Amino acid sequence: MSTDVVKIILKRRISLKNSILITGFHGIGLTGYLTLRFLVSSLKPERVGYILTRNMPPYVCRSSEGIRLPYEIYYLERNKSKFIFIMFNIPLSEEDFFNVPYKIAEWAINGKFREAFLVGGLNKKAVGDYATRIIHTRAYKNELNLVNLNVKYLEERIHVVGPLALMLAYFEVYNFPAVTVLPCADTDKPDFRAASEAIKIFNSIYGFNINVEPLEEEAKKIEMLEKAKPKVKMQAGIKSKEFFKASYIA
Repeated sequence: MSTDVVKIILKRRISLKNSILITGFHGIGLTGYLTLRFLVSSLKPERVGYILTRNMPPYVCRSSEGIRLPYEIYYLERNKSKFIFIMFNIPLSEEDFFNVPYKIAEWAINGKFREAFLVGGLNKKAVGDYATRIIHTRAYKNELNLVNLNVKYLEERIHVVGPLALMLAYFEVYNFPAVTVLPCADTDKPDFRAASEAIKIFNSIYGFNINVEPLEEEAKKIEMLEKAKPKVKMQAGIKSKEFFKASYIA
């Protein structure tokens, strides 16, 4: 590996010009990660490269494609467009938190990508409804049907933080078209419903028809477990009282 802090390696030659960059991180509700994982699983793009850093997490696992690394790059040609998916299989290390987002943004700009579609989560408590928010750079010109998608522009009082904010800042400065989709998400657990909302918007913008029912089903399972928790705690409390009462009598 070279002395570069962050290195993007492609295993085969690809024309990056006019590609659409798709990525998200392990933020609120793991929304970005869940969305990218589902997109890669559903669309089955080709794994074509990796992002290597001197400080990436010490993590690999086996997959059908060989060894899975922390940061991977996938490529897909579909609907007369080229898509580059950057999949973060594990959260960015503390050292990579700043360097990797900047490197990706720089790579997209220098590679003359068409635009970027970024996904994150919005804390449900920050807004008074459950509509997905978006924020985009001035260079982003796509017409979005906000009403049909149940989408609103992010309020000025709400700040975007983390890797997505770094990428948006870089894209804004260099006049690059980028939109960030922020579905409302829970902060204390993986939010599969938020990921499904992000994919619905992805479908609408890029002409896909990805079925989000599996994500909705996962969301329902989590909700059922959440509802069952109070009953479990109550039953455990009753059994504890009976145990101590029985012990005391003995």
